[in-house]
Amino acid sequence: MSYIELYGLLRSASFHHGLSILKNLQSSSHSHTEGFFEVDWEQFQMKKCGKYDPNLEILCYIDTLLIGGISELSQIALEKYKYIENTNLSTFATEAERAYLQKLSNPSKKYVIWHIKIANNKEQPLVIELDIQKCPKSCDNFWQLSNPNNTLYYAGSTIHRIVSNGYIEGGFINTPSGKSPFSINGGFFDDENYSYLHDKPGVIGMSKYGRNENGSLFYITLRPFPNLDGRMVAFGRVVEGMNVVRLISNVNVVNQKPSDLIVITKSQGYIESLTENFKERGGLDEGEEKEEVEDLVMRRDAIVEEIENARLETGQQKILRTMIADIIGGIIE
Repeated sequence: MSYIELYGLLRSASFHHGLSILKNLQSSSHSHTEGFFEVDWEQFQMKKCGKYDPNLEILCYIDTLLIGGISELSQIALEKYKYIENTNLSTFATEAERAYLQKLSNPSKKYVIWHIKIANNKEQPLVIELDIQKCPKSCDNFWQLSNPNNTLYYAGSTIHRIVSNGYIEGGFINTPSGKSPFSINGGFFDDENYSYLHDKPGVIGMSKYGRNENGSLFYITLRPFPNLDGRMVAFGRVVEGMNVVRLISNVNVVNQKPSDLIVITKSQGYIESLTENFKERGGLDEGEEKEEVEDLVMRRDAIVEEIENARLETGQQKILRTMIADIIGGIIE
């Protein structure tokens, strides 16, 4: 039997087209599949191909030999296995959105979307993953500051510092009394821990005035930055929109201050943003998509609550981990 590997962008209809083909070939071949967030797909391409093509959505290998994308896989399925995929392509787009939402429902993570405007250019999205299991306090502060329902809110704030080949920095919150560097609760809070490493581009962490002076200021790295480990509290990463971060890093600066205005125009929870997009497309007329999204959010939040309880009840950690794993398995299935 041949061994077929399929890798691709999780949100791509082409990737789910390929999954459907492999599912129907499972009696004739062995396979391995993996779908990625945008930033992970970029890193995978760099590792496998030595370059990144933003238009490339899948890579397929047969017995470790790269054969190409969905067209080549479809051709081999026909010629070698006499199989033709007849599913409507719109079905794969729906499956891609559903799989994407399930990945976003990971109970140890939360996701924020920002819209960023550089000078007079069109706004572009940036999606940030928060590791609420490693750094719950730092993540909650960032999550609350990204919530449009709060008085202190990232929308309207700017990127005020760019360090070439280092990082970008922002987070001064606009208030009636001026720009605030403080946390959602006012004042600063202590360094939480240093468990999240600066081992890749796109890591986001707390900028601070000094040790244990974390508030609203943040940085996003442009490269792996191991010398920040043990010094700065990182708590997440960019999963979509590293191209936006790179565009920001290329803005002209004077003493590290950008010459163009770089503004976070909008900020909110990512799943909530997706729900709004469904509404705008008319995809929620029957309520089915909305109920699915809301159910994923409720189940994710319920699992997060169990995780937080486990922090307080160390004697029950093993039991809770088992229970959480069972629930997560149910979501994935």
